[in-house]
Amino acid sequence: MIEGRTARWLAPLAAVAVIAAALVAIALHSFEANRSGALELSEQVLVGVEGRITARVDAFLSSPERALRLARQVYSLPPGGDQQRTLERFGQAILQELPQVSLVMAADERGNYIGISRREGGSAALLLQNEPGPRSLTRTLFDARSLRLGTEPVAENNFDPRTRPWYRAGRAAEDTSWTDLYVFFIERVPGLTVASAVRTPDGETIDGVIALDVSLSALSDFLGDLGVAAGGRVVILDSQGRVVAHPDHRTAGREEGGALVPLRLDELGDPLLARAYDRLRVDRAFRTVEEIDGQRHLFVGTPLTTQGATGWSLLITVPEASFAGFVTDVNQRVLLMYAGVLLLALLLALVLVRQGLRADATARRLRAAEAGAAAEREAFDGLAGSAALYDAAAPLPPEVTEQLAALAGAPRSAIWRLANGGRALVLEDGWDAERRGHTSGAELRREEAPAFFAALATRDLIDAPDAARERVTAELHRLWLSPLGSTRLLAAPIRHDGRALGVVWLEDPTGSARVSAILASVAKLLALRMAGGAVKLAARRPPAEAPPPVAPGGPEVLKAAALAGAIPADIAADALPGVAVAVLRLTDPVALAARGAGAQTPLMTAVARALEQSAAEAGLPYLRLLGEQAVAAAGLTPETAGAPGVRSVAAFALAARDRLAALFEEAGHPPAFRIGIDLGLALGSRLGAGEGFLNLWGEAPEAADRMAASAPEASVQATERAYAALSQSHLFRPRGAFHLPRLGAMNSYVLAAALTDGG
Repeated sequence: MIEGRTARWLAPLAAVAVIAAALVAIALHSFEANRSGALELSEQVLVGVEGRITARVDAFLSSPERALRLARQVYSLPPGGDQQRTLERFGQAILQELPQVSLVMAADERGNYIGISRREGGSAALLLQNEPGPRSLTRTLFDARSLRLGTEPVAENNFDPRTRPWYRAGRAAEDTSWTDLYVFFIERVPGLTVASAVRTPDGETIDGVIALDVSLSALSDFLGDLGVAAGGRVVILDSQGRVVAHPDHRTAGREEGGALVPLRLDELGDPLLARAYDRLRVDRAFRTVEEIDGQRHLFVGTPLTTQGATGWSLLITVPEASFAGFVTDVNQRVLLMYAGVLLLALLLALVLVRQGLRADATARRLRAAEAGAAAEREAFDGLAGSAALYDAAAPLPPEVTEQLAALAGAPRSAIWRLANGGRALVLEDGWDAERRGHTSGAELRREEAPAFFAALATRDLIDAPDAARERVTAELHRLWLSPLGSTRLLAAPIRHDGRALGVVWLEDPTGSARVSAILASVAKLLALRMAGGAVKLAARRPPAEAPPPVAPGGPEVLKAAALAGAIPADIAADALPGVAVAVLRLTDPVALAARGAGAQTPLMTAVARALEQSAAEAGLPYLRLLGEQAVAAAGLTPETAGAPGVRSVAAFALAARDRLAALFEEAGHPPAFRIGIDLGLALGSRLGAGEGFLNLWGEAPEAADRMAASAPEASVQATERAYAALSQSHLFRPRGAFHLPRLGAMNSYVLAAALTDGG
């Protein structure tokens, strides 16, 4: 049976695997073939680009050179008179015909100079008359038709053309001479100057030099318009690695020594061009493919041999994907089609198996649903069948909250009853599954959570996944849920005949989607109980009042203390029956040793000061700090024993809690302390020479220490005895039941705050 089932799986899957392997092989072969063809095509494209750039550079530089040769045949120097007008017209013609020429210049051996340049709407001629004197410097303006507009003087600048590099180079050359690459001062673009000497008819004497400034910005524009490929870069360099032409005009030059100098290629910050230039310094002509940052790039380098471009080189970098990217796109589409075919084959192969799996899965879901429904039905039947549930005079069965929490997977469940004319919620029964204990008798007042109380009369279900952020549950979360570590609240108001009687809720439920329906059903059952049942709600006995505060020094305290009967009549230590003790435990010794906020002293120093200040404000007569533990006490005299002392200790604990929390926060550490409070019997004795100091031990210090050991972080936990004495003046939250030696099981409570109204 197993072999047949395995064969039904393996046969179709093996066929699908063979088809998949064949399709992958075809796709890989197709991709490599198409990629190879695309790279061959890119090679031809780049060869064509090289040819275009070489031809453009040749035309770019040869035209000014030919114009210069023509000019030296017709010019005679010095410039002046009719010859000046001839030079002006010739220069204007050159500027109109050759856009790469930005300045036409002529100078003679006596320092006379004329320069024709473009200006907006026409041209301008700068004339320097040096000899015969007196020296003068004027500028003549022309319109677009070369008509003279007027002449104006120019401020003296001590300019001498005979000292310029182009003059010296042209004078020394037999034919024409090109200057080195430099940045034009006025135009701030890289350029060259081609110059030639003008000789007398016999060729023996040099009259002067004619020169043309050739701006390379037009060459950069040509490279920018070339459009090699997406992500491609084209640049022309001279023999020193300086940028001759680049599509980006921002690479024109940089300041150095008060003058503009051309940028070197390695100063552009382009890793691709830098890699290509490194290769160019090794090999003057190359074509290669390299991978940079996971992407393949084509690199081309070739020398330019045009006249005037001595030592120039052309560099081209292009991402391989720009040429072969369409191959990847096509291959991806083919793979998608292959995947569709493969998916169809797989679906056909698995259709029969899928039917079997669906049948098995459906059967499993039905069995699981039946089991879950049976468990829920059994639990709900147990709740509904409990006669005590409907008897308002009988205690609420503890199984209600226990089974409700178990069904919902909730750590805590609670049933509350509205009391005092709807002004308060009284806890009928609360179950803590983590601590396996019940609590009751706690009270929530309307003024503490008004939005939640209002929702009990209008909402059928309150579901707050993040209770701290919901308007209805924000106050309730701060007062009740947060101290217990709960986040989500699912609550069903208990209503009968449109009147709110209470609420049943679950904290952090994790069960099935039917939890809300179960909770609503339980609320309806509880409505029958709270509305009357066997005994009307109005006839129910009121909850027992909290025990009255212990009278200072009265016999009731000793009677309630477990140690009272064990104290011999002739003991030497002082028996203090109504002592209130607070024990503080510091739980992070490393944080205490760290530097406090804005101070050079350890955090422990600030903690000690905060404890002293809190004790002084509360009027405590006893405070001892040893290591990571502090003990405070009050009620050491008959006048302060009992309620007065425990109120002082509670004031100290709340003040110390707030101050220490602020200190830890300012120091950048999470709060690491716990405080415990108890009211009961303590033994005391003075130790040391002279007056010595009072040492306390016994039942109350031990119980307070246990409360501190089990308290939530940064909170105050009180015993049931301390709660009984403070419940009328302070706000508490139930914490759970604890076992204390000699006292047995005892409920504990988290002290939240003092009530300002005293009630």
